[in-house]
Amino acid sequence: MNYRHSFHAGNSADVVKHSLLIALVRAVQHKPGALTLLDTHAGCGLYDLGGDDARRTGEATQGVLRAFVDTNPLLDDYRVAVQAVNT
Repeated sequence: MNYRHSFHAGNSADVVKHSLLIALVRAVQHKPGALTLLDTHAGCGLYDLGGDDARRTGEATQGVLRAFVDTNPLLDDYRVAVQAVNT
């Protein structure tokens, strides 16, 4: 199987995964001491959701783009993080 995340970037599973990861990191930061976080599956980290690959599947429409119209406060930190890396 050939998997390229650029076709699936920003999908609903990404929104859940990254929202949870943000919450977990924030919770661990409340403990005293240092924190080292190593992501072994980050890929390139940033994907062009307007690029050919992402537009072919359109998965970001039901994922990250939907998260921006959802008013659920559980997604607030996720939205801030996404906005921080987008102009």
